Amino acid sequence: MDTLMTGKDFIARLDELLNERCMSDSDIHKKVKLSSGTISKMRSNGSDPTFRTIQLVCIALGVSLSEFFDTNKKPQNGDYFSEYELELVALSRKANPEQKGRLQAYAEGLVGN
Repeated sequence: MDTLMTGKDFIARLDELLNERCMSDSDIHKKVKLSSGTISKMRSNGSDPTFRTIQLVCIALGVSLSEFFDTNKKPQNGDYFSEYELELVALSRKANPEQKGRLQAYAEGLVGN
């Protein structure tokens, strides 16, 4: 992005990443204990997020700050992953650490790794 990101840009990017991960605002609030009104206030009045809010959102989404702000790098479905693979990734991102470990062990058992 060549210009500064506004509050509206932040929300647009947040929505893009939430959709990719099959997540909602409430999932973010639960994962990082962000005040439930923080994102809704930004949605309603277009206010700019604080750096702390951006950090917490990135943690909840499982992305780095650079990934969050890199809006030029947008792989289209089929370029890198199939629809099915994207669905598996989205499910994996919803899992807690224990579930991720079990999921990995199960997948490795299936493919004989």
